[in-house]
Amino acid sequence: MHLMLPLRRLSWRRRTILSLVAAILAGGLMMGFGPLHRPFYLVRANLSGQWLAGVELKDANLGYANLSGANLGDADLSIANLSGASLDGADLSGAKLFGANLSGADLTNTNFTGAYLIGANLSGADLTARGLTQQKLDTACGDQTTTLPPGLTLLRICSDKKP
Repeated sequence: MHLMLPLRRLSWRRRTILSLVAAILAGGLMMGFGPLHRPFYLVRANLSGQWLAGVELKDANLGYANLSGANLGDADLSIANLSGASLDGADLSGAKLFGANLSGADLTNTNFTGAYLIGANLSGADLTARGLTQQKLDTACGDQTTTLPPGLTLLRICSDKKP
């Protein structure tokens, strides 16, 4: 059963005003809460060689996915799970990896030019990649098993504790 409003009793002017108010309230709710977001679940997906430039994969689960040779330039991978993923030869130039989990990922030959690694977990990852700078690594964390290009170091060790 649903609720029926007695709109027939209202004049056309009041119905118009009521419709406008309802539209404004609905729009306000949508603007205030933003669009509904359901994260992608792409565990073990084969996305090798795919063009994913600029795609929003925020909070996506890409654990153990094959992204070898994929173009993820300017993609939003903030707080995404990329643990154990293969990104060998991928393009992550300009990608946003804020708080992303890259633990155990194969990032060999990956292009990190202009990528943002603030808060990224690089524990156990193979980062023999291009475009990495000490400044980028200073904003991320890793562990003793993280493989880095010569001359670069990780200043922060990742903690298992969540804030």
